[in-house]
Amino acid sequence: MSSLRIQDNVEEGYTADTSMISQNSPYQSTTQPIPDRRQIACLTLDLAYIKSQIGILNLAIFGLTILTLICAGIARHGQGFIIFVALWGFIYTMIFIFIFAFRFFEKIPFINWELTSLLNSAILCIFFLVGGCVSAANAASYANGAGGVTAMFGFLTCAVLGVKTYLEFLAFKKKRDARQQSPTVAHVKGAEL
Repeated sequence: MSSLRIQDNVEEGYTADTSMISQNSPYQSTTQPIPDRRQIACLTLDLAYIKSQIGILNLAIFGLTILTLICAGIARHGQGFIIFVALWGFIYTMIFIFIFAFRFFEKIPFINWELTSLLNSAILCIFFLVGGCVSAANAASYANGAGGVTAMFGFLTCAVLGVKTYLEFLAFKKKRDARQQSPTVAHVKGAEL
């Protein structure tokens, strides 16, 4: 009985019995832990998303929108539009970080999440550009230093959103091209319908 080994790893959340499988068998155990995921209460946090380029850019946008809101709140005069844009960016980024970090997009497949994020990022980038210009103009007319800092954070957020939009566009285009090039039964050479 000592030749039978049962590997039981409760900490990783999986059990695999490899005692009856030979080394040359094509039927190998497929029960393996998923890397870079942590269990938080009843949710699973995907650390791979947080460490990805889009995840890091989302976290940067989240922080920049908070800083923009703080500076716009201090400046007070003529900062209404940038406050609106920064608040929209804050809420949008918080929701999308939550959806992608906890992999809720897998549970709601009828929404094209990549396209939704791409469109929101592009629109928000344009709004931050306009908001930064309005904030800079108002800061110059009111001689307000906090308004100038608000404009600076608005332009910086616009730049980060531009990079994120570009990366999301490339990923969306790559996925769309892969879908269009995948062979179907009608495209397979020699297939008859």
